[in-house]
Amino acid sequence: MLHRILGISALVAFGGLVFSPMATSQQPFAIPFSGDVEANCTQSNSITGTLAANAAGTRIDGSNGQITITCTVGGSYQITAVERVSGPSEDTGDATGTTKTATITNAANVTDSSADWSSNGSSESGEIAAGQNPLTASMSVDRGSVPTPGLNYFPPGNYTYEVRFTVTPSN
Repeated sequence: MLHRILGISALVAFGGLVFSPMATSQQPFAIPFSGDVEANCTQSNSITGTLAANAAGTRIDGSNGQITITCTVGGSYQITAVERVSGPSEDTGDATGTTKTATITNAANVTDSSADWSSNGSSESGEIAAGQNPLTASMSVDRGSVPTPGLNYFPPGNYTYEVRFTVTPSN
């Protein structure tokens, strides 16, 4: 009797394997992904420009400062300031009446390829293209035409100025 029960159990188990329905076609499945991709700009290849003073020591000019801005979309850039970062301790900084100016030129193929800025209140924006935008900056700081020690001349030493600007990608 035990043999008979074991035999029937084996037959039922084996029959279930042989005669069970199998998938006859492949079913496609998908795992979805979604999210917002925002406009983005990054900077690279920054090269410090050079500063040189006029003979009277009342004006310095900066040239050939360079940076590359890479954007996922086009947009614009605007100069916001020319700022003194450092200088010799004898220098009291930029006195009242100092005029600062800057220009940034974009070598990429854009319609409005330069932006100008002046501490007297004038400001223009320039155009940024999607992709790489090699920018070149120049600047000047003019403390007046007649040197007055302690007020408007640049004492000898090492100075650092920055041309600061913002980039606004188009949305």
